[in-house]
Amino acid sequence: EDEEEEEEEEENQDDESVSDENVESPNSMESTFGEKELSPDSKEPLGWSGSLCPVRFVSGRSSIDSKTLEITGLPSGGFSSVGTKGILLTSGKWYYEAEIQTAGCIQIGWADSSFVGHCQADRGDGVGDGPSSWAFDGWRRYRWHSTPTEWGCRWAEGDVVGCLVDMDSMTISFTLNGKGEEIGMGLAYSGEGFRPCSGVYACVSFNRKEKIRLILGGEGTEPFKFSPPEGYRGVGEAIHDAVKERDSIMQNEEALGDSNLMIDSDGKRYMCDFSDGEHGHELFAWQ
Repeated sequence: EDEEEEEEEEENQDDESVSDENVESPNSMESTFGEKELSPDSKEPLGWSGSLCPVRFVSGRSSIDSKTLEITGLPSGGFSSVGTKGILLTSGKWYYEAEIQTAGCIQIGWADSSFVGHCQADRGDGVGDGPSSWAFDGWRRYRWHSTPTEWGCRWAEGDVVGCLVDMDSMTISFTLNGKGEEIGMGLAYSGEGFRPCSGVYACVSFNRKEKIRLILGGEGTEPFKFSPPEGYRGVGEAIHDAVKERDSIMQNEEALGDSNLMIDSDGKRYMCDFSDGEHGHELFAWQ
């Protein structure tokens, strides 16, 4: 949020980074998260292949690549926030990943349906800075919900943050490169600390010069770098389901429109047919 603070922190970043000595290799420990490496010749899709871009602006200004889901802050964008706004998750277990491309001032997490009213990019407000959002910040090693609390590991460029929400048990967890409690990550919010208004959606906030890339999962899209725990679904699956439902509704409306609408000699369109009944003369029309 504060660029001067960011410059000071960057000087100490190497000293506070999680070293290889402190983190065991994936092969040396048991974990509910499994790494999913792709070979150079892999034909797996990169980014998003859906018909609609799943990421929308919430506040501020930024650049969103609708195919790779790479998001870049703009010089005039303030502390910008973007997310899968419009797809509220109200039940089930959900997961997405954020690939850190610049290891600076970024907050990654979840926001509820009232978040927009608490988010002002020009004031430095982002996900986690108010009562309607929850986030992890690996630059300053904080978890954010109205106020910051020291928590978690420092991230570096190329790291992957896993974001998990269980809307049945009402918990939020974070991982770093597929690792949780064994490196000080894992469960971040539960109980009274996580009481969203309605459902939640994936949301990230970042300073003007920062860059991240989202991996949402789902059929025909880029697979996760690290497999989520059993029972968790990718946020991209919920988006695909919503798009399919919308398309089905639109098709049904078009079919109903073709069969029920009539056009008279004046070009007016009627929502009901003529009737010999008592109220047959009461027709609804529009230009």
